[in-house]
Amino acid sequence: MTQRDTFYVETSEPESRKAPIVEAGALGWMRENLFSTWWNTLLTVVSITVIVFALVGFFNWTVQQANWAVITNNLHLFAIGTYPQAEAWRPVVATLALMFLLGLTWRLWGRAARLVGVLTVLGVVLLYGLPLVAASQPYPNTYTLIGGPTTDSIQGLAYLAEEGEQITFRLDPVLDFGAPIPDGFTDRTSLTIAGLARQEAQAQQRAVDAAVADGQPLPADIPPGAFVSFDEEIDDFVVQPPDVTATVTIFQAVYETTTGGDGQTTLTQTDVVELESFSAGPGAEPATLDFTFPEAGWTIILPEREGEIGGFWLETEAFQPLSASSIVAEARQAEFGPPPDLEGRHVQVLTTAYIPFRGVSTLQDFIKLHVGPLAAGLANLTLALAIAMAAGYGLGALMSRNGPVNDGDPATTHPNADQPVESPARRIAMILWALSPVFIFALLLGFTGPDGPVPVVEMERWGGLLLTMALSVVGIVAAFPIGVLLALGRRSTLPVVRIFCVISIEFVRGVPLVTILFAASLLVPLADPSLSSVDNVVRAMIGMTFFSGAYLAEIVRGGLQAVPHGQTEAAKAVGMSGWQITLFIVLPQALRAVIPAIMGQFVSLFKDTTLVLIIGLLDLLGISRSVINQAEYIGLQRETLVFISVIYFVLSYLMSWTSRRVEQTGSGAFRRA
Repeated sequence: MTQRDTFYVETSEPESRKAPIVEAGALGWMRENLFSTWWNTLLTVVSITVIVFALVGFFNWTVQQANWAVITNNLHLFAIGTYPQAEAWRPVVATLALMFLLGLTWRLWGRAARLVGVLTVLGVVLLYGLPLVAASQPYPNTYTLIGGPTTDSIQGLAYLAEEGEQITFRLDPVLDFGAPIPDGFTDRTSLTIAGLARQEAQAQQRAVDAAVADGQPLPADIPPGAFVSFDEEIDDFVVQPPDVTATVTIFQAVYETTTGGDGQTTLTQTDVVELESFSAGPGAEPATLDFTFPEAGWTIILPEREGEIGGFWLETEAFQPLSASSIVAEARQAEFGPPPDLEGRHVQVLTTAYIPFRGVSTLQDFIKLHVGPLAAGLANLTLALAIAMAAGYGLGALMSRNGPVNDGDPATTHPNADQPVESPARRIAMILWALSPVFIFALLLGFTGPDGPVPVVEMERWGGLLLTMALSVVGIVAAFPIGVLLALGRRSTLPVVRIFCVISIEFVRGVPLVTILFAASLLVPLADPSLSSVDNVVRAMIGMTFFSGAYLAEIVRGGLQAVPHGQTEAAKAVGMSGWQITLFIVLPQALRAVIPAIMGQFVSLFKDTTLVLIIGLLDLLGISRSVINQAEYIGLQRETLVFISVIYFVLSYLMSWTSRRVEQTGSGAFRRA
């Protein structure tokens, strides 16, 4: 007897029900992740408040208080350190070659990212547009103190004027030396004198206050902070009215071209011609002079004083301080001659180093003084890098047009490629990458004599970002194979190889990097005097390579242990030899599994390059300390530290982003399975 199943079929229409409400978009994400509970809401509100206050404070400091001239005036030092300026084209060419290869690789292996191209174009347009915006803004006023508690003669001020340039001079009497110095450019001599005058005025004010407290008679017309004299033998104060007369004379320096014995022409000053003068006396109204420079060249502004009490601020409108960069100064001297002198009298060039901005700057001042010059200094290089990368991308597109490229990615697969085939263009690109370190190293180091086209530059002169990148790249490229070999050796069945690798790894990992750098710099020459001729940079590279290689060995060993043993057994079953199993089966899977850890070690090595400062090498951090040791930049540590922090963050983020891209595409995509 068979059992029969009974089925029931519902013939009536089902009841209509509304779809469940599911919040999507930004509001839904915020409600789910930031405001899901009262505790989450409280943490979100507190965190946002702290972040807003921190950002507002940082923005105010960045715009109103920070002096970014220490960055804009020393970009070449941060970039290449003490590398010879005449050979600065070599790091630029090396960087352009790398960008070309990156563009070529991007086209042959990567996806077409329109967003990257759009952002690059916008960045170049912004870098060229910001200087134009800054040029349309007026410069802050410049102030020079004439008078005060000193009888020394005032320095002449040298300014490089343009033909037809209009400047307004104004002599404004100082009514109270205790008042703050006006916001704007103020030369360092005036800052010193004004500081002494303020101290004297404050001391006089304290004397006046003490007299009032003691009940001594005090004339009613003594203004606060005025110059007064106090005689202890009498019970009154005697007002000393201002008696300073300020005169400002403008001279034009005259140069003529002379030819030396070696045939080179130079500009030599022969005379000075007085162009204009104006003055203001005690008790007079502010005097103003609107002056137009008749021709381009060096001009001398000579402030003079007569009298001892009181003073004037020489306020100059539409005054453009000269760049303090040594490169710009050399070009300036070649075109207009050396800075002038006035009958043997010292004349100070009005550069941004001598007349720093003092006070609270506005957003307009920030764009004019800092954003515009920084963008102008980076615009041409950024454009050249973008063109080099675009050229590499275009060449890659041209090379792959006629050849099959099939890596399983539809975006990069040639329509005529039915099977995964290695493109000849990719082989060419890999050969170029393999040859690039030799080319770049030879270009930077040089290979001809002092009179040749590419003279040798000692590695001791490498510095700044150039040295940081050199140490990082050499350490990463050389440490990777060392780490892989040590990891394989530690798992070897040969006792001698295994023990040697274990001792090497544990010894290096047991000491800090500082100790290794000291040993490479100091102990190696003591152990073998013949090694004293080895450059300190090379010793640092070797020390950092072995240090990073030991840590990479443990990372790779962890990946090797993660490979299932069945993979090895299957490879043996098909007749593969030991080295084939390791090279083609075990090692690729192990490296895929530890891509994040490997990239984390590379980022750590990149940041550890700052430790070479202790052995006398001026990397990016070391050159920043050298910059702030200059007299005109003392006290600007925060600006330099913020600048190099941004550089380290951007480069570290790019390395992390590359790591994520490798995990998501290509062979690294295996990890997602």
